[in-house]
Amino acid sequence: MRRPVSFQGSIGGYNVALQVACGEETRIARQHGHAREPAEVKVRRSRRLFYGWVIVGVTFLAYFVIASQTQVIGVLIEPMTRSTGWTKSQLIGAYSLASVIAGLAGPFIGPLLDRYGTRWPMALAAGVGGAVLLSVSQVTSLWQFYILYGVLFGLLRSALAELPVGTALANWFIKKRGRAFALTMTGLPAGGAALVPLVHFTISLYDWQAAWVLMAFLMWLFLALPAALFMRRRPEDMGLLPDGAEPTTDSPSAASSTVPSPATEEHSFTLREALHTRAFWLVLLAATLGTAMAGPVVSIFLVPYLMTKGLTPDAAARAYSVFALGWVAARFLWGYLAERFHVRYVFALYTFSIASATVLLMASPPSTGLTIPVLALLGLTMGGGGIAGNLIWPNYFGRRSIGAIRGVTTPFWAFGFALAPLLVAYLYDRSQTYQIGFALSVAANVMAGCILFLTRPPAPRPAAQARQESPGRAVQ
Repeated sequence: MRRPVSFQGSIGGYNVALQVACGEETRIARQHGHAREPAEVKVRRSRRLFYGWVIVGVTFLAYFVIASQTQVIGVLIEPMTRSTGWTKSQLIGAYSLASVIAGLAGPFIGPLLDRYGTRWPMALAAGVGGAVLLSVSQVTSLWQFYILYGVLFGLLRSALAELPVGTALANWFIKKRGRAFALTMTGLPAGGAALVPLVHFTISLYDWQAAWVLMAFLMWLFLALPAALFMRRRPEDMGLLPDGAEPTTDSPSAASSTVPSPATEEHSFTLREALHTRAFWLVLLAATLGTAMAGPVVSIFLVPYLMTKGLTPDAAARAYSVFALGWVAARFLWGYLAERFHVRYVFALYTFSIASATVLLMASPPSTGLTIPVLALLGLTMGGGGIAGNLIWPNYFGRRSIGAIRGVTTPFWAFGFALAPLLVAYLYDRSQTYQIGFALSVAANVMAGCILFLTRPPAPRPAAQARQESPGRAVQ
């Protein structure tokens, strides 16, 4: 049954036909010696904003809000331990438990995102998550904190940012994937730069309970509402192609076609195919070491670490903003690099540079004047982690089953994300220094960079490649 041609499709087909006709006219005219200059022929093209950039805006807000559950935790450690009498290890234990629960939920969430999209999972998880954070403000015992934050919020976390954001951007972008992730991931340091001082101010003005109330309302306003209104599954569902590309055919109905051209598609592995490649397990090991285990150590413990070096809580919060602003500024540089060099080289550069910057931070004397430039450098290097870590999976294994593939990786990622902060907190409780934990993060980064630098993308299997390249196959 022939698909009806929309008005927009007719206009697009008219433009293609006009270009073909003008090209034929020019060819005939040249044969007779009086060719017209191509500049005289003007073809109007659509300048509408590609909806993928709206998706980027929503995912930016998602990471902006998620900053309250990663970087802001460092601001809450001191006031909560003083008020409740809990140790740092006990407090971070709930955060680690939430990471483990989120990882265990990932293999179930990922396939749902591939099948149904990210819109309602994100909106529902953010709505319920805000209610959980509001309840955390009323806890009076450690077991309540573990149940509410460690278990309930952990179950929701897989559907809040990491999995749905990675799935959405991988589906909406291919060639421009680097800049899309760069803009989105800017939300994390931007959230840190804005929320760390805001939460610190709220605590100083009221108490730590008020900070949890604030984070609950932020999740409702900046994540639940935008996700429900604007998130969409794939560009093909709206008659579009990834990156806003135009169909590469001369037929008038081409503008409304959802069949991608070779320039807008990439080979995609199924989950089963990806699991049978050596590259999958090496990438998983590198990502777990570099972005899950080493990545959160600096961002979570930076404020308390600076306080051990003699900075007041106010000065440490302001210093963190310098780190976060450097993190924001670097996103665009890392996005630029990710579109021009292979992701394994970008990931290796990130891990080696952040390891070097962490060593400088550990070696800098306890002086605000000397610490600030080091923090800015640390922020610049930190900017590559989220971009390279998210680009690895679609760039190695394609976009069609990216939710399922990323979902399978989340238990391993969550194990690293839970173990590293808990280990650093435990080492601090035993030694009263963060130096040992930071040194371990340096070692993990160096190992991760070496592993991925030597790992090439897997070659597509002939049967899978033939199936994907079959004529007339639309993106599902």
